[in-house]
Amino acid sequence: MNNNIIKHDVDFGGQMLTLETGFLARQATSSVLATVGETTVLAAVVVGKETKSNYFPLQVVYEERLYASGKIKGSRFIKREGRPSDNAVLTGRMVDRSIRSLFDPYIRNEIQVIITVLSLDEVNSPDTLAVLAASTALSICNIDGFSGMVSSIRIAKEGAKLIPNPSYEQVAKSEYDVVVSGDGENIMMLEAGAKEVNENDFGDALDKSANILAQLNEFQAGFVKAVDNQEKPQIVNIRPGEEFVKFWDQYQSVFQENIYSNDRNKKEKEGFIKNSIDSVQTGIEVIKSIFNGGQFSDTNSLLEWFNGQEKEIITVDETNGIAIEKKLALSIIKLYENNQDFDVISTNLEHGMEEFLDKLVKENILESELRVDGRKLDQVREIICKVGLFGRTHGSSIFQRGETQVLNVLTVGTKNDAQIMDNMEDFEESTKSYMHHYNFPAYSVGETGRYFGPGRREIGHGSLAEKALLPVLPDFEEFPYTLRLVSECLGSNGSTSMASTCASSLSLMDGGINITRPVAGIAMGLVVDNSDSKKFKVLTDIQGMEDHYGGMDFKITGTRNGITAVQLDNKITGVSLEALKTAINDAKKARIHILDIMEKAIAKPRAEMSKYAPMVESIVIPMDKVSEVIGSGGKIIKGIIAKTDTEIEIDDVTGRALIYGKKRDDAKQALEIIKKIIKEYKQGEKVQAQIFRLEAYGAFAKIDGGEKE
Repeated sequence: MNNNIIKHDVDFGGQMLTLETGFLARQATSSVLATVGETTVLAAVVVGKETKSNYFPLQVVYEERLYASGKIKGSRFIKREGRPSDNAVLTGRMVDRSIRSLFDPYIRNEIQVIITVLSLDEVNSPDTLAVLAASTALSICNIDGFSGMVSSIRIAKEGAKLIPNPSYEQVAKSEYDVVVSGDGENIMMLEAGAKEVNENDFGDALDKSANILAQLNEFQAGFVKAVDNQEKPQIVNIRPGEEFVKFWDQYQSVFQENIYSNDRNKKEKEGFIKNSIDSVQTGIEVIKSIFNGGQFSDTNSLLEWFNGQEKEIITVDETNGIAIEKKLALSIIKLYENNQDFDVISTNLEHGMEEFLDKLVKENILESELRVDGRKLDQVREIICKVGLFGRTHGSSIFQRGETQVLNVLTVGTKNDAQIMDNMEDFEESTKSYMHHYNFPAYSVGETGRYFGPGRREIGHGSLAEKALLPVLPDFEEFPYTLRLVSECLGSNGSTSMASTCASSLSLMDGGINITRPVAGIAMGLVVDNSDSKKFKVLTDIQGMEDHYGGMDFKITGTRNGITAVQLDNKITGVSLEALKTAINDAKKARIHILDIMEKAIAKPRAEMSKYAPMVESIVIPMDKVSEVIGSGGKIIKGIIAKTDTEIEIDDVTGRALIYGKKRDDAKQALEIIKKIIKEYKQGEKVQAQIFRLEAYGAFAKIDGGEKE
């Protein structure tokens, strides 16, 4: 790290945006301090040594610090920060998704990006600032294989006005909350929640973001240029050579026949790919044993011997019955001539398989519009919807699309079941009365796995489905319940998060929750020509292989009226605005199709909630009567609760009482008792009274069969 402190600033919507390096965290490979207003984040990057992992080991950690917003943890027993909050996980994922596609996936150095929020005002959110700081710190590192830079901007809308970098207050009032990461031309990450916004309005937000992102990237580039004397770290890249990709071309017809077979399911196709690799690895071991056995002096003599064999399957060890395909043997020997290391050949052929399949899937779509399962580009897989599956749950559903299957269960609770929020960005104590939780067990993809509770993926997918349903839920004032939805992924082959969204709508309607409209979601994919980025095809309802080898996983949810949530997972260095807008418009057609099928299972919310759900009655008690309902030391209200088996909550400010009963009759009984307590009696009115205590100065009575004394 250069010891000189370098600091650049620029006017950013009337506030000062600052980037600084050279003073803090000098022992990291690089670090950048980013500030806007009084919100400050520190991004520290460390480029580590080579790992033996079979994936790119990038780790992005977003650290919330309560001191940043002047808070001390609310727990009486634990005062330091513990496990990351859901918001911290989601922000970390957002930064990760903004930068990951800019790296060569064949890098094998461990790279960590640690973002710490040091100061937080009540105006500027730190998440978009974190993307800017992370990108700048990575760019300073001079990492071979990082094609940055990327910036991030939030767009809100109030009336007809688009607001870049809105305050928390403006976001709360906005029609949508859109966060875009990109460079001005291409989009790397997109995240949004919206109140049924139409596709054209959403496109306007993307257009607005492009100009601002270009300016931010220009500012970032100027800063990086000023510190561009960083020594380059030694990067290990294991991208396979072209010869290892071409090796698989000789089997293209076999792959085409098996992978593009409608008679094979996901597991069978994956099994074929695994068996193909295993067969080649076995072949490598056979050739290796021949060399180690000293039967041939060099590769030329071995090639001569194999070329001289007439049979296609050649026995090389009659004693042990070991045989090898002639074509495979010749290909392996030729690879050995150039590499002289069987382990290197083995590893590179595995990666070469990935590149070969990537090319095969893309070429079939771009040239022939041929998808893995034979569907048209805009065709949705077969859908099955079922509701009312279990006797005692408050609402339940199954949504199945192709091989993706999600079970969703609704639980209705009282106000006391709401989640109390105590995070860095919760400036005032608040509660959360609607939650969606997502579980992805290993058996959903036919595998075994370790179970450690929800990970980043589970939290992210759950949050997206939660965000999708928020605009259609009744207000708490009208519907004073806590709602928890849980999605259990029972089978996965493409976009369980969108299946969770659809299943959530079904469960809410099955549970009698009066949502304004059902919500559906669809995952859109993209294939781009490597030589011409303007040549692309958008895919509707992508499955696993199209997600893996495609350019994006673009999830879009909404009602018939408009979009409610969006999330873009980008797999290439950037997606054009044209491609995104095409996907957004195609998604609408798919969404309407899915909603048509969902409404055949259940068209609107049931007239009543489950008899096993808590029932609520409400009444506004005049403030001068609240003490009568509560009684001395809470005696009266405790008696009502015990007698009716209910929960009663009275708002100290408004006097509104919420009465929750496990049974409808219990809640009604408690309501009638309260009504009698607060009833105003007129002089001369006759009442039924029970004398329960006599004193020298008078009698104590309970009137009208209630608790009023």
